[in-house]
Parts: sequence; structure tokens; C-alpha cells
Amino acid sequence: MEGTSFAIPVNKVKAIVDDLAKGKHINHGYVGISMASLTPDLARQNNADPNSPNGFIPEVNGVVITRVYPKTPAEDAGLRRLDVVMEIGGRRVERADDAQRIIDGANVGEELSMKILRTGKDMTIEVKPEDLSHKLQKMKKEKRREKEDQMKKLKEKLLDGLQQNVERHLRDFQIP
Repeated sequence: MEGTSFAIPVNKVKAIVDDLAKGKHINHGYVGISMASLTPDLARQNNADPNSPNGFIPEVNGVVITRVYPKTPAEDAGLRRLDVVMEIGGRRVERADDAQRIIDGANVGEELSMKILRTGKDMTIEVKPEDLSHKLQKMKKEKRREKEDQMKKLKEKLLDGLQQNVERHLRDFQIP
């Protein structure tokens, strides 16, 4: 998720500021995708390039998924890169920030319906948003654990090398 930024819209901040001041936990819906607004003009530009790495993109207003992160609700639900999101929770989306607002406000753990276009076919996929703060805490724990494992391996290598050096020096200094 490097390179991904997280921002809370000002309207959401206004709605939750009192709860935050009281120290309450605020759920923040997360599905694990990066996305961009899609217009027919952008799609035509992409489709006019025979070497486009994106392949054919439908010439519609919507939101194109640019990345599906591993081990996320989006991956679990089967969303794919270049799926075009048309509706979320029964509400039409034409811009990425529309989609983000709907996902942010979604009930964590409850299925959220996403109507998409994939290779010219309409599909509906159900995604269960997670709470972003729990996801971030989990990622921090995993990184901490990885660093601890790396340090443990490094210490073992250093101690093993030190022990070998001590044994070699002791052999060199033994009196015949």
C-alpha cells in the first residue's frame, strides 16, 4: 500500500468530530483498491493506443480500478484491475471521490454491492469493507514482526561468525 494516501473528507470530519473528542473509535470503510475517475474521452485516448498496457477500456463515465491490493476485501470478492465501477450500494458513481465517499461510509463487515463492467459484461460483486484502522494496525504488526525476524537472523549470523572466529583463534593459540 505504499504510495497510497488516506484523506478524510471535511464533511466526514464535521460529522464525527464530537465522537473523536470523546475518544470513540470511528470505523472507516476500506476495500483495498486504488481507483481513478473514467470518462469516455480518457477511455478513447487509451483505446486509440495499440500499445496501451491497459487493453480496451469501456468508453463510459465511471471509476476504473487501477490496483487491487493483496489480502483485502476487494481481492477476496474477486475485483480485478481495470474493472469499471458503475454503482456502489445502489448509488451511481462517476468519479473516484464519489466511490471513496460511499466506501468510507459503508458499514464495516456488511456486504456492499458493486456493479461493474468487466470485459464488456455487467456484473455485481459483493464486497465486505474492513475497518481501515484495524487494517493499518495489522500491517504495522506484520512489519514489526518482519523486522524482528530479520534482526534475529542477523544476530544469529553474527553470533555464529563470532563463535567460529573464537574457535579458530583458540586453535591457533593452543600449545602443542
